[in-house]
Amino acid sequence: MKKEYKFASFEEASSFMLRYSEYCAKIHVTPVWFNVYNTVKVTLQNQEFGQISTKEIEVARYLDLLHSIKLDDEDKISFESIFALSKV
Repeated sequence: MKKEYKFASFEEASSFMLRYSEYCAKIHVTPVWFNVYNTVKVTLQNQEFGQISTKEIEVARYLDLLHSIKLDDEDKISFESIFALSKV
């Protein structure tokens, strides 16, 4: 499963990757990603089975949620609040 995410700036793309990496560490997922300036490409595949499992689908939904959240310089969204949103 592959998807490309575009952002308005490098800073937004970097913030996306930081928030995503915190989530991955918590749920023990190893992402494959590629970043150039404002673009992040992500590939999800279950390393154990070589296919896509329900865990990868959950991660994909979380990525879409993260991409939809636009942060202002003054906004602070905690990892816990984003993680809670992904459970909705």
